[in-house]
Amino acid sequence: MRKSKFTATLNSQHVKRVHRKNPKMTDTASPPSKPTHGIKTKVLEWLNTEGYPLEFKTARAFEGAGFHVRQGIHVRNELTGVVREIDVEADITLETKTGLLRIIHPIECKWSNDKPWVSFTSKSARIGPGACINQTMATPLGAAMLWCLAGNKTLQATSLFEAPSRPGFSGKQCFSKNDLFYSAMQSITTNTDTLLKSYDRPAHKNKYGFSDHVCIAFPCIVVEGELFEVFHPKNSNDLDAEPVNHIRIHWRGAEARRGFTHIDIIRASYASDFSKKRAKEIREIAHILHDSKLNIEQCQEAGSLNSLRVENTARGTIGLPPLLYAIKLAEQEQPPPLPPTSPLPPPSAPQPAPAKEEDSHGGLDLTGAPPDLSTRRS
Repeated sequence: MRKSKFTATLNSQHVKRVHRKNPKMTDTASPPSKPTHGIKTKVLEWLNTEGYPLEFKTARAFEGAGFHVRQGIHVRNELTGVVREIDVEADITLETKTGLLRIIHPIECKWSNDKPWVSFTSKSARIGPGACINQTMATPLGAAMLWCLAGNKTLQATSLFEAPSRPGFSGKQCFSKNDLFYSAMQSITTNTDTLLKSYDRPAHKNKYGFSDHVCIAFPCIVVEGELFEVFHPKNSNDLDAEPVNHIRIHWRGAEARRGFTHIDIIRASYASDFSKKRAKEIREIAHILHDSKLNIEQCQEAGSLNSLRVENTARGTIGLPPLLYAIKLAEQEQPPPLPPTSPLPPPSAPQPAPAKEEDSHGGLDLTGAPPDLSTRRS
């Protein structure tokens, strides 16, 4: 509809009056005013106390070591619908013919410059190297691989699967009434468990109902501040504390899973050296992990554990892991072979029973007994 001359005149007069009241007003949006120095300083100080710069520094350290890094990723618990955030997730994906083989470090970042962290350590908290490998967090196929490789000396020699002679078992944030240590341990364990379950979606599952993706996880907490190891020295009645850059904790307090959870607590200043060492070790053991994955996939295809390669050691658990147990159960349920159509030959003299083959499975019992999720230290 065409405007009348009277309406156009009124609009023009209104615009002129507005411009006279505010001469700086133009048709284009004016740029935002620069914040005062005081406000900017307060914002940066707040960011520091909330730990945001620490997340960026940690991500940069792992990225510089060769990891693929993501910040602020969210994972959803499919049963409860609860969404949780992981500060930093650093991973290295290895080449495989089927599925993926990924080593991940979910990381929780904690700023604590004014309140040092302490970890209580003791020789009584030790576990065997085989148990450490076997009870590392992983997807079902990854857990089966680690069960088979628990006795591998190359893996046992890495910091990835380190079982210290005096590991940590608990800890505390000093000078604080809130138990930030406990909440951080609980959070990183639950978030890592939820992240691993995200790889076990129906689209990824094989005929046994398990994902063909391998994801092995090493949860970490990076602390911006001092870190102390607290222990009880021999021939002394008092506790002692020593500053350290890194402590490994075998934790039994996780709500998300049973058994031990291996958590590395590291100082922010040590993140670069730590990530470089981990990246180097992952590449050194890549062929061992790949061969074990291929071996288990061949057993899945054959529906039998006869060709499974297992290294003998104490694992701290009883029974087969769920994936291997499913293969064994399916093997036992296979129908017997059809009877021969030709007459049987005359019976021959009885032969002695064959010797029990122990070498192929390292003397382990693969009878398919249901897995017992209880754990042992050794």
